[in-house]
Amino acid sequence: LIKLLEKSPDGRIVDDIAFDLAPGRVSPPLLTDRGQYLLKVAAREKDRPLTLEQKDRLARKRLEDWLKESARKGSREGRIRWSWGTELFNWAMENS
Repeated sequence: LIKLLEKSPDGRIVDDIAFDLAPGRVSPPLLTDRGQYLLKVAAREKDRPLTLEQKDRLARKRLEDWLKESARKGSREGRIRWSWGTELFNWAMENS
């Protein structure tokens, strides 16, 4: 078992789990394609300002989430009609 104290390489999910843990607590076992992991938060740093890169990543994530939810809602309410593979879609792709 590996105790991770730093950010994982691609660990958005791992980050979410780690940020929910109180210092000293251990996560349930995590099974990934790289193996099994346990997370333990050794300590928390005081709040610090986000870097420009972090702010940009958060803004893009919020926008993506909003677009997905807006598309789902519009589709449910009949305001959006998906036309993948139709002549209109093909024309739009060729002329965009």
